[in-house]
Parts: sequence; structure tokens; C-alpha cells
Amino acid sequence: AWRSFAEGRLTAEDLFRKIAQEGYNATMDNPMCDAYEEQMRIFPDAKVVLTLHPRGGAGWYKSFSSLLSLVRVQSSPASLTYPNFFSFIPMFQDINAVRCMMGTKTLGLEACELMYGSHEKPPGWWQEQYEKHAAHVKKTVPAERLLIFDVSQGWEPLCRFLGVAVPDVPFPHSNDSRAIRRLATILTLAIYAWVPLVALLIFLVFKLCYRRGSGKVKKT
Repeated sequence: AWRSFAEGRLTAEDLFRKIAQEGYNATMDNPMCDAYEEQMRIFPDAKVVLTLHPRGGAGWYKSFSSLLSLVRVQSSPASLTYPNFFSFIPMFQDINAVRCMMGTKTLGLEACELMYGSHEKPPGWWQEQYEKHAAHVKKTVPAERLLIFDVSQGWEPLCRFLGVAVPDVPFPHSNDSRAIRRLATILTLAIYAWVPLVALLIFLVFKLCYRRGSGKVKKT
């Protein structure tokens, strides 16, 4: 559904109706942050949480650059020197297509520019996009429906804004950048390892068949 929406083959109404029918009552992260205005229009009582990085645009870029590295590993086209089997898997093809929507609505960028056409951009350009997105959200969301949230603030302001009780568990803190870098390394190893592994498997199967065939000839 997300790919159909990103490519203009599905309306926002149909997309969010499908999401609601599947039992969800909230959305977050990409690609949702590029479609929040459509969601606000369809759900007039919806609230918006704008999460800002504790260290501002520079801190956000440092974290986001890890995701960009993972995207390059997973989405680069397959070639003789880069046997990326992920590019042939439909699920990853859908993810690649949806990423092209990111930045087109709130930042006014060209399709695919943010995730696939900006790898050589300097950190300052990325920090500018961070500030532009935050400014766009603040401009388009009524103050009474908007929470500007910093995760260092913990549960209290978030739960108060949403009208729910504060959970009796610590607010989650994790280094997602480190986990993403590990995943990128694992995917890279998988991409380069599958060809020799398949070749080895073919060799072993051929060798086994040859031995069985030779055994039948001797018995005869």
C-alpha cells in the first residue's frame, strides 16, 4: 500500500483507511512524516509529535548518516562486482520505491533526491533539511495539536500531551546508530558471501552426483 501511495496509485484516504482497518491508531517515522498533513486532514482530531534531536541538526545528521550507509548497502543495484541479491526481492524493491517519496512533501525535494541523490552532500546541507522539516511542521500544525518533544524529557510531557498515564517503566534509551552500523556490516557480508556459497553448494552437489554415478558404473 505504501508503494502505491508513494507512486500516486493510491489516495491518502484509501491508505489511511487500510491502516485503520488493520487496527492501528498512530503512525510514526518515515515515510509517515512526509504524509502527516494528509493524515491531519483525514483525522481532524489527530495530534502531532515533532521529535527533535537533543543535539540539534548536527546530532541528527550524525545519527542519520548511519541509516544512509545502510540504505546504500541494501539498495545499490546488483552488478558483477556487487552481487546485491536484495535488489531482486520484491519487499526491498517496495522499500526502495517508498524511500523516493521522502522529502518531497515537507522539503520540496525531487523524488529520490533525499535518500538516493544526496550521499555526497555536506553535513550542512543535511542540517538545513532537518531545520526545514521542523519549521514546516511548526508552521502547518496548530499549536494545540502539536508537541515539540525531546526524548531527553522522558515520559511525562509526551503522556500528558496524549492524555495517557505514564508507564511504570524507564523511558527507552538505546544507541540505534550502533545497531544500524552492525546491520549494514551483516548485509555487506551476506551480499558478498552468497555467490561463493552457492558455487560451493553446486560443486558439492555435482561431486556427490558424480560419485553416485561412478559407483553405479563399477557395480555394472
